[in-house]
Amino acid sequence: MRDALRRVSSPLLILAILAAGGCSSSSHDSPAPSAGGTETAESHANVNARSLAEVETFLSQRGLELVGAPVTEQSSGYSGYLAQFTDLTPASAYPKYCMILTGTPYSMGYQAARLRPKDCHEMLTTFMLKVGVGQLETLGLSIDPLSTQGRAVYDTLMVPITEFSHDSESFIPADLRAEMQGIVDGMRDAGYPDVTYDDVLILNQGVDSTYYLMSAALGTTPSRTNNAKALKAVARLLQILPQAGATMAVENGALELKQLPQAPASTRSSLRQGCNEFVLGAGATRGGETYHGRDFMFPTAGVYEQAACIMVYLPQKGLPFVTVDPPGFVGHSVGINARGVSIGMDVSQGAAFGANVGVGSMLVARHVLDTSTSIAEAVEAVKSLEKGVCWIYVIAAAHADPVHGNGVVLETGRSEPFTGPDLLPEWEQWLLSGSRIFLGGMPYELGIDYTGMLDTVLPERGVMVRGADWVFPADFSGVNISIPNPDPFFEHLERTEIGFSFPEQIEADPDVLVATNHFILPRMRYTQFHPLVWLIYRLGPLPESVWRYETQLGYILENIGQGRRTEFFGPDPQRPAAYSAGWMIDFLNTNREHGWFYTELPGWDDHVDGHHTVMNNSTGELRSLFGKMDDPWVGVNIADFAAWYYGGR
Repeated sequence: MRDALRRVSSPLLILAILAAGGCSSSSHDSPAPSAGGTETAESHANVNARSLAEVETFLSQRGLELVGAPVTEQSSGYSGYLAQFTDLTPASAYPKYCMILTGTPYSMGYQAARLRPKDCHEMLTTFMLKVGVGQLETLGLSIDPLSTQGRAVYDTLMVPITEFSHDSESFIPADLRAEMQGIVDGMRDAGYPDVTYDDVLILNQGVDSTYYLMSAALGTTPSRTNNAKALKAVARLLQILPQAGATMAVENGALELKQLPQAPASTRSSLRQGCNEFVLGAGATRGGETYHGRDFMFPTAGVYEQAACIMVYLPQKGLPFVTVDPPGFVGHSVGINARGVSIGMDVSQGAAFGANVGVGSMLVARHVLDTSTSIAEAVEAVKSLEKGVCWIYVIAAAHADPVHGNGVVLETGRSEPFTGPDLLPEWEQWLLSGSRIFLGGMPYELGIDYTGMLDTVLPERGVMVRGADWVFPADFSGVNISIPNPDPFFEHLERTEIGFSFPEQIEADPDVLVATNHFILPRMRYTQFHPLVWLIYRLGPLPESVWRYETQLGYILENIGQGRRTEFFGPDPQRPAAYSAGWMIDFLNTNREHGWFYTELPGWDDHVDGHHTVMNNSTGELRSLFGKMDDPWVGVNIADFAAWYYGGR
């Protein structure tokens, strides 16, 4: 295909969670909350009364050694701890840390910053600079982010991105905004007064705001004001980067692309961004457990791989959870809570942009982890938040949902109503409805009303649900249309084509669900037929996404075909056994059969792009590989931590 391109049902834990009650509340107040702004009467007076010796003993029994003194946030009295994984074999390229954060949202943010201030500062500054400027590689522009020109580019991009982030700030749950302020104050007390609230906000909203910026610059969001802001930034970029004039121009109040961009070979690694995920239900696993695998493919900028760590959240209210991410992140790329609900997200470009950015995808995931005890609650949590950018969310749970089973894929777009076809240019709507159109004076007629073949289910508050038992509609099977496109948008090209295809759901087992970076529900797939979205996917991500989907699923089906039930990880907690769930999500490891995927890229230094993570929803365990590809895996069990912390044992 390459060429084709235990559960711990502790009564103490259950009582503790019930006592914790509450969810993170949503608020539409825009100012950043102050310390203690989200305190409630639902607190545990004895929860924080842990002697240092007790903490050390608990951690040492789990292969963790306390590092330094605890950090206590004075207004609440809650303490956070930094521990290091010990006895790792082989030795890790970087120290592997575990942060234990407790108490109020503000105190947890404060603790995270104070426990690892240098890494947090690197994420808020160097990481943001390198990744922000690096996004221009998709337009064929290679710029040194540390140069004067690179900094000017970054500052220019940050103007609309900051505005877009502020426009959506009121939609972010108040608890999460309080945690962001805790990070700011923690960094200040750690000796980093340059860190601002905006820095933290943008770190957590920036990915979504960047995608929104690209769309707004092309005039494809419903907000003329935001489109104008983005276009103004592009015009400024063209002054800073005269070389960009070869591929784009701002003329008559619109952005014109003169040719298809092509990133230089030396920087093409940044284009290999995406994610791979699977859910394996009880019928496919050893012991009838549920596993969720998640490969976070994202640029590290030489910072993330060293800053990432296991983060355990033991909140005063809301649900305990564990994730793997760096300090500075309030939203998270992956996680599993003490009720066995897990979530990850995969980017999937589409035209369903809203009038604002909405709540960033990582903050959406955090809200799910904070509040959801089942798949049904998780789906509702995603629906409840304002959304303005397309994403895929994969959710799994220890207990099967009566409708969807142990996992779902949510294909999402803006919260405002949309049908899919209505987001396309008028000529595409006519073409896909079977009408004859003329492009460049030439008639085109597909002869089939593909729009009429869509079912009647519409996105609900921007969300459509795909479960493993969903059946791909036969009418769309094998549909792959490519037509020459003389649209004036591409007038400078000798030849280009618009492709209409519907990648199919291959999973036919109700205990198997797989997702990468393309929509499978036909109605959501329609949102990717917009010419400008197609332009992005033409650069390679769609075929690659389908290859990763098929390859990942191949391992799962091979194991099932051999009559084997998948085990979670194997006997060695630092290295996944072959055909375990951990091994399957590690399929792009450079020490494996598909090592070429990364190693063929110039300058690759064998770091993990983001992390490879697997979660056991039935027991609460998370294990993750981050840093270097041959590093040992590390992880903890959130149910174990929650039972100890809240239950007093």
